[in-house]
Amino acid sequence: MEISGIYSAADDSALFKPAVRKEVGKEAFLKLLVAQLENQDPLDPLENTEFVAQLAQFSSLEGIQNLQLEMGNVSDSIASLKNFSVSSLVGRVVTTEGDAFDYRGEPVSLGYELEGSANEVLLTVHDASGRTVRSISTQGGPAGSYQAVWDGRDSNGNLLGPGAYSFTVSALDGQGTPVKVVPYTSDIVTGVYYEDGKPYLSVGSNLVPIDKVKEIY
Repeated sequence: MEISGIYSAADDSALFKPAVRKEVGKEAFLKLLVAQLENQDPLDPLENTEFVAQLAQFSSLEGIQNLQLEMGNVSDSIASLKNFSVSSLVGRVVTTEGDAFDYRGEPVSLGYELEGSANEVLLTVHDASGRTVRSISTQGGPAGSYQAVWDGRDSNGNLLGPGAYSFTVSALDGQGTPVKVVPYTSDIVTGVYYEDGKPYLSVGSNLVPIDKVKEIY
């Protein structure tokens, strides 16, 4: 005896019936309004105030949708303009927040910003492996920006080879309390890269976020 399936094709289509969208666009809203006017009771027509209120809702809906579209276009335009302006930094010298720099055989200017008054400031240069190659006692004073120059020599006076280096700065106030220090380096921008829509500058061997740029020359 032939046994029919438990579910028919109609049953399957019912199971996989797509969900109905609940959003009402401006076209659907207008159709509903027209249908309401066509089917209203002639003996009890739609009140003017109610009709005006529905028209106002329709105008508000259309205005919001148009505004969303325009804001999206404005956002895209601002992003494009920002990206274009960042590309103009290629070839310029910028000072950026960070402690890594490239030594090319010439004295290097290393910057730092004291966030409080300091009496003692020590700048320490490290090679690519993190080994300390030189420590320099440098200028202290009130809170503000300062510069120190490293001549490329180690603690024994030997001239070091070009390559990637970094530096740290420690500072103490008159009571021997540590003072926060922010290091800065300056170099030429050689390129601009984008990641997740955010621009990064290629400065020396580093990729620096645009919001870390302090000065442009």
